[in-house]
Amino acid sequence: MKAPAHRPKIWMLIPTYHPVVGGAQTQVRRLSSLLKGRGWDVEILTRRHWMNHLPNVAAHEIVDGAAVTRLSSRGGVTSGSILYVLGGLWYLARFGQKGIYHAHDIGAAGWLAVMAARLFGGHSLLKFRTGRSSYEKRLDSLLGRRQLMALLHKTDRAIVVNEAVYSLLIALGAPAERVAFIPNAVDVDYFQPALPEEKRKARARLGLPAEQPVILYVGRLSHIKGVDILLQAWALLSDATRGGINLTLVGDGEERAGLEKLMVRLGIADRVRLAGMQENVRDYYWAADILVLPSRQEGMSNVMMEAMGCGLPVLASATGGALDVIVDGKNGWLFETENPSRLCDALLRCLQERPRWYGMGREARLKVCEAADIEVIVEKLETIYRRLACAPGGGQSEAS
Repeated sequence: MKAPAHRPKIWMLIPTYHPVVGGAQTQVRRLSSLLKGRGWDVEILTRRHWMNHLPNVAAHEIVDGAAVTRLSSRGGVTSGSILYVLGGLWYLARFGQKGIYHAHDIGAAGWLAVMAARLFGGHSLLKFRTGRSSYEKRLDSLLGRRQLMALLHKTDRAIVVNEAVYSLLIALGAPAERVAFIPNAVDVDYFQPALPEEKRKARARLGLPAEQPVILYVGRLSHIKGVDILLQAWALLSDATRGGINLTLVGDGEERAGLEKLMVRLGIADRVRLAGMQENVRDYYWAADILVLPSRQEGMSNVMMEAMGCGLPVLASATGGALDVIVDGKNGWLFETENPSRLCDALLRCLQERPRWYGMGREARLKVCEAADIEVIVEKLETIYRRLACAPGGGQSEAS
């Protein structure tokens, strides 16, 4: 492969960004910072007005060394998305010609990427970041199918985060050379196992019991994350079993009030700790013994990969990226999605296998270091960027 004469500018396109915090935002922030450190010119193009944004957020800002531009896009879901695309095209017409437009969403950001590449002679790269069922639902409607197929046909490259979505895109006719399987990246130097003394101190700082097993959930309190399924499974355990375990939920979201009511109704309000949103989640990974991920749907959970990097075995619903990285009984456990009874059985199995937790956690970290080390992921992205830069400008690139 001939090296490009120059490095094109990388435009990270994402509908919401800092100060919004989520899996996609975390990935963009990590990758952009590291790419900047490797000499790439990176700018994040996002929306200034959106339901999750804080009021009066700046139109321009530097975050971790990368420029962030927020476009005005007041309105509802549809009108705001249209304004984002139109505003993005206007902005890119002035500053982004012949760049690489890397969209971290296949909605408005995806359309902005493929349209900018066609109009300005650059290249588009779309990340399919959620689970297979999300895209299958789109295919159920005529409009959704047409939009998905159009994006798949027009983009130069597609990135998927789990094998299920990779298989779906290939089945839909995407050439294999234009689809890359790249898991979400983890900084394995930061997310590493705690030493026994560090674990003890982390529990003391967080007010967690020194001797009891700690089962941890980290993530949004939203329907798709399945926290209600976890609470129902927790209620199925005997009082004696629950009394010997600590369950801590870290995160916040629109479902919090409903989940608090559910805990009262199930009679477990005094057996679950709601820790709310936390800046330093690594302390919680260090303090915990098991991470539980009861999601109804996932692409590739950042939380799962971070916890595995910290040496925690993960109990996860059998969906999305969990199927790619968790080997049941070796580095974690899998249970049937949306089934509280199966999750309860899996919790009991975890407790019975307590002597194996350390070894399973070690296997979990090995898997993450092998599959998702951020240095390896960035190198894969750089390879794609260079190949696109060497390909003819505008439209679909040549296979490489």
